[in-house]
Amino acid sequence: MAISVIRAVLLLPLCLLLAVVARAEEPAVARDPAPWGVLGQLAGTSWSDKYLNYRWRWGPDNSLLESGSGFPTATIVQGERPGTLVQYYTSRHTYDGYIGEDGSVLWIRRGVLKMPMRIRLDGDELVMEKVKLDDANRVVRVTRETRYRRVDGGTAPATAPTPVVAAVPAMQGPTGSLPPAPEARLAQATPTAPASPATVAAPQASEVKQAPVVAAAGGTAATAAAPAAPTLSDFDALLQSTFEDMCASATERKSRFCDALVALIAKRQADGIAIEIHEPAPEKPAAKKGVAGKKGAAKSVTQQELLSSHLGVMAKLIDQPRFVFRREPERDPPSSPDKGYVFAWTVPEVELEWKRITAGEEGPAIQIHRWNAKRREVIGLPLDPKAAYVHKVTVETGDVTHISTLQPNNRGSRTLLRALPDGGIQWTSQAIRDGAWTTLGTSYDVPSTPEWVARWQQRQARLREEARLAAERWQAERDAMEAQELARQQQEAEDEAEFEAERAQKAAAWNAMASASEQGLADSIARLNETAARVQAQQEQYRLQQQYAQQAAQSEQRRREAENARQATQRQYEIARQFEAQQQAQRQTQAEARAQTQTQRQAQSASAAAAGSASTLTDANTCVSRPIVGPNHACGKGTSASVTNQCPSPVDVRMCSMTPKGWDCSARWGLAPGASWSQAWCAGTSQVFMSARNSGSSTALGSP
Repeated sequence: MAISVIRAVLLLPLCLLLAVVARAEEPAVARDPAPWGVLGQLAGTSWSDKYLNYRWRWGPDNSLLESGSGFPTATIVQGERPGTLVQYYTSRHTYDGYIGEDGSVLWIRRGVLKMPMRIRLDGDELVMEKVKLDDANRVVRVTRETRYRRVDGGTAPATAPTPVVAAVPAMQGPTGSLPPAPEARLAQATPTAPASPATVAAPQASEVKQAPVVAAAGGTAATAAAPAAPTLSDFDALLQSTFEDMCASATERKSRFCDALVALIAKRQADGIAIEIHEPAPEKPAAKKGVAGKKGAAKSVTQQELLSSHLGVMAKLIDQPRFVFRREPERDPPSSPDKGYVFAWTVPEVELEWKRITAGEEGPAIQIHRWNAKRREVIGLPLDPKAAYVHKVTVETGDVTHISTLQPNNRGSRTLLRALPDGGIQWTSQAIRDGAWTTLGTSYDVPSTPEWVARWQQRQARLREEARLAAERWQAERDAMEAQELARQQQEAEDEAEFEAERAQKAAAWNAMASASEQGLADSIARLNETAARVQAQQEQYRLQQQYAQQAAQSEQRRREAENARQATQRQYEIARQFEAQQQAQRQTQAEARAQTQTQRQAQSASAAAAGSASTLTDANTCVSRPIVGPNHACGKGTSASVTNQCPSPVDVRMCSMTPKGWDCSARWGLAPGASWSQAWCAGTSQVFMSARNSGSSTALGSP
């Protein structure tokens, strides 16, 4: 509930407060379901998928209330435009709803995180879908679907009336101002009390360290627009709403439950969570005794009935020490019945605490539970704020009660309490795994009645007797085993003595045989040494013979190698001498050819000058030297040949060498005057052919 609403309601006259409460508890009148879409058909129904359950009912001021297991109650009102709805889930979470042509409602959360979700009816099933929207807020894909069936005993809703349809606006959100929440409407109609000077005063520094940050009670005019409050998690929003519902007045604050809640909120504020709570507003003096007292008694009876109905199976645990065991069906205790727990009233029919029992003594309280009359539910808190969790008690049926747990990380869990026929209670712990409730463990307990303790003592006596008999059997078995062991040791001693005598006899015989064997061994070793010396002398003689023969063979080998080297050197010398003679003859031939060519050129020049005609090119075959043939040093075999262009102009030359496969020819084009060209053949012989022509001539080169 909004903070301004808390201030206004706390300062209403007593008669107006009673009128509002009476009006909230009046039975809902018939409403027109058309403006509500599918939600109008769900009013007054309950649905479940075995893990979660939802319920819709009409609320005051033309509103619809939605509640679920482990979730805060949401208030739904109609929007300003037809076909639109607004859902106030918590003080920090508000959703805009848009009714489709089929009556389905598309919810889009206000803020950066939209979390779109669609709810619709499919036959006798209720379908909740997580959807994906495009930029125009149109549903393009269903990402997850959960189906629920009706569990309140009724049938599927009848055919829906024609719904009032609204178009979904684009991503910037709906235009125009949205209607205020029901609490805000009540605040607008209620005068605001002035602030109390005592509450407006700033807290002392020591108080700031020990208590949560709170605002002053009463309304004051704001001088500037306050910055937007940060979004709270579901856990912190539940703490804030619980404080507003159950600890807003000065009387309510004087309770152990509110002390635990304030300590937990202070710890969250110290962790940087911006939870806003307010100092209690001043209360008017109590009403005079008389009729008002009778009304208060009647109201207490009604509250007691409501509390008992909302505690469910937990009501059976109050003032009944109980013990948790692990086995069915006997549920035998693993230890003494002195260990257990108990629920006890701190404020009768209003506030309940949970304690452990050890050695028959109650320990300090660990949890505190209180009835939230405004929301018709039971809330539980740890007395140690370091634990940081919130319990909510929900009755599923008369024999099954849910205790839902919410933690700061918004991770939820729950415990199912189921009444057993023998008076015991089954506890089933569950948590969300892969999107579904998964059972983590099951335990059982029974009340600490005199009959049960007597049965437990009888069983302990039986166990002790069984242990005594087992110890006697074990002692008898041990005595028998010791007797057997003694007999075995005596038999082993006799066997060892007999073995020792036999061993001594065999040792004497062995010593006599060993002396004879040692003498024979000495004789054999002497003969062996003599034979070994003789063999060693023969081996030394044979080694010397082999060494002399090997040295002679090596000397002969060296003589042959020297002779072969001398002959090879002689052959190389002869080949070099022949090659030098060929080179000398070729140089002589080239000199004569050059002289002859020079003489021919002079004669041709004189003849041409005398005749007065143009000069002609000399035949290249006459001015290119004859091939100089030699060995191919690159291959180590074959032939090489070289020529020199002695013509006044470039020539083309072809040289061929005879090989085992025939003539092998190569050509050089455009050999410049005075330049030489050589060609080598790895398989060539000294038979070489050459043909030349003037470069650019159409005359073909000759072939061998």
